[in-house]
Amino acid sequence: MDTFMCSSWYQYAYLSPYYREGEPAHADSTPIDPAEAAYWLPVDVYTGGIEHATMHLIYTRFFTKVMRDLGIVNLDEPMTMLRNQGIILGEDNEKMSKSRGNVIAPDDLVERYGADTVRGYLMFGWRWTRRAVGLAGDRGHSPVPEPGVGLRPSARSQRRHLR
Repeated sequence: MDTFMCSSWYQYAYLSPYYREGEPAHADSTPIDPAEAAYWLPVDVYTGGIEHATMHLIYTRFFTKVMRDLGIVNLDEPMTMLRNQGIILGEDNEKMSKSRGNVIAPDDLVERYGADTVRGYLMFGWRWTRRAVGLAGDRGHSPVPEPGVGLRPSARSQRRHLR
């Protein structure tokens, strides 16, 4: 199996990794604690790139619908909102890739600012609510949805606000 398939159910595995550890499986066993699932699921926001949208999300939706049909979870979709962060383009306006030879090594930036600073900049250097950064000419300039558009608050986030 490919890595997308293997990583497509982690949000369930993380809920209760030691649930019924050491207990033999039987006909009415469930792989996750139903109380934990009711509290933590669905995932509020999932951020991924185009590869995730075409592979990982197909599989995670499959797992969710199978577990729903088996009565293990009580939800139709694994996430309430998807945010696609796009891709980083090289100077040739193509997806940065070692095979294309257009990768820009971050070594100088890491040496000067530190790895955590560079990672933080790449993760949080741009606002979700603004247009894509104009480093790639006219490509990638589609508007990004405002926060909360299409977002149905999950039971977990509602409980957080009540505390």
